[in-house]
Amino acid sequence: MSAVLKMFAVEFDGGVSRAFNLTDQPLGDHLYQGIMLFDSKAKAQAEVDEENSENLEDDEEADDEFSVTTVLLHADGRILDEFGTRLNEAIALQSGHSPRKVAEDVRAMYAHQAAVVRKTLTDHLAQPGI
Repeated sequence: MSAVLKMFAVEFDGGVSRAFNLTDQPLGDHLYQGIMLFDSKAKAQAEVDEENSENLEDDEEADDEFSVTTVLLHADGRILDEFGTRLNEAIALQSGHSPRKVAEDVRAMYAHQAAVVRKTLTDHLAQPGI
């Protein structure tokens, strides 16, 4: 069994299922390869609210909205939704990359996020009185 990180992703609900991919964007500040990841549902929801508000201002269709979905990043390169559906193949199909490339990206994403979590925990435990 591989280690797992629970994250929250912003997903585009434009009539296409699983409408996010892991390609063509740089890693940094919870944004990796086209999927915005957040360590809390509240942060992800704030991003969704902002995106949906912008869509309403631009008179975009009501079905072109964003939502929050839970994703599980596995150290071995798998990415699953909260129901256990493996997303690697769908992401590969949408992005034009191989499932192997997607798994490599997910492993890199996992390593980055695990380091962020470790640093946050270390910093928290180093505070006086804890």
